[in-house]
Amino acid sequence: MDTHHRSDPRKDRAVARTAGLTQVCRVLGLEENAAAQFLALFDECLADYSALSIDPSTGALGIMTLGSGQAHAFRIVKFMEQAKQSEAAIEQFLGRVRHFDAENIAVKAEIDRRGVREVTTYVRQEIEPKVAHACLADAGVDVASVGLMEAVFEALDSATVCAVATAATVSGDAVEKIYFASPDAAMDWNRVRLVGQLVGLSDLDWSPIDAQRSTLSISGMELSLGFRGGRALPGVTLAFQSVSPEVVAGLLGSRTERETADRIRVLWDRTVHDEVRIRIVPGGPMGLKTCAVRAQEVG
Repeated sequence: MDTHHRSDPRKDRAVARTAGLTQVCRVLGLEENAAAQFLALFDECLADYSALSIDPSTGALGIMTLGSGQAHAFRIVKFMEQAKQSEAAIEQFLGRVRHFDAENIAVKAEIDRRGVREVTTYVRQEIEPKVAHACLADAGVDVASVGLMEAVFEALDSATVCAVATAATVSGDAVEKIYFASPDAAMDWNRVRLVGQLVGLSDLDWSPIDAQRSTLSISGMELSLGFRGGRALPGVTLAFQSVSPEVVAGLLGSRTERETADRIRVLWDRTVHDEVRIRIVPGGPMGLKTCAVRAQEVG
């Protein structure tokens, strides 16, 4: 049988990924070369896991992938260098990777019209509290803020965190992040609202979420805290799975934001958003990002 002209499915999917991403960048007016560099460097990883996110308030695009091993870690370092990340950020990443044996390391680039503006590196695995403490301490987080993380452990009845991360901008600003995902039996709205009290949120701050609570599933929800300059940031981020576009539309204030939030969902032909991340801060505007995920994609 003549197989000379048989196409390679992985290459076909890579071409489709590049074309789709280029289309989104052009529609949003984003810098295409930065996205192309990420795709070229992490092409093999993206074939197994890829996630795109959009911030409808700014139009910034996030591209994420996940992998394991030293070769993957070195690719991330190369990308951090290309994105002009500081030596301190790179050294911190390498130290964390060594501690976690380079297993389940994710990287996300956030791109706007100027190019890559932020690089976030993640360790996504079950992490005990004392190890999470060490990650924060190594990043210079103060005792009171580490104590807040301990209180959140107790409030959520959680024995581990599901990820630690560092988001670093090209200007050198860095935010440490800790992610919690309690078992479904333990995660309930009362516990989540208790965490909200710990981070300074009022009933008024919760009102946009409360208005949509009957349509937001708490099953599989992820909760994260941020730390900047050695101190905990006020507020909390909640990540909900399988969220309808109607719910997102109800949380956004303008038609332009609603259309932007839908770009990836439409591009990947999804009926729902795979994930929606909502940032709630005391007395401030709510932040939101929509996300679509492909894992072990098959055509």
